[in-house]
Amino acid sequence: MRLIIDRKRWLRGTGEAHSYLQRKSDKKMCCVGFYACMLGYKKKDIIECAILDHLRDPSLVPDWCAKAGYEKSDIRQLYITNDDKVLTDTLRERKIRKLFAKHGVTVMFRG
Repeated sequence: MRLIIDRKRWLRGTGEAHSYLQRKSDKKMCCVGFYACMLGYKKKDIIECAILDHLRDPSLVPDWCAKAGYEKSDIRQLYITNDDKVLTDTLRERKIRKLFAKHGVTVMFRG
């Protein structure tokens, strides 16, 4: 699987309180928002949703993103890495690529 993240539409580094899969005000998405769209969710389904577990229909969410063991999960690390206010984008991208790669997802950043 290949996930493409458009840097122009990528919501990152804002801290947890201001991050969503897709933010309503400017339509920007976190890395997991781009992933949700790749899984088959429509953008209208992820607006103002903070995490995949909050989606109405969780049927498209892979097991590795499930809430069990959440505190130590890779999906939680993706949220933390995406929202970190201190990381440079270079380091953030490297970490995101590595976390997704563990689950067979190749990430490409564009723009």
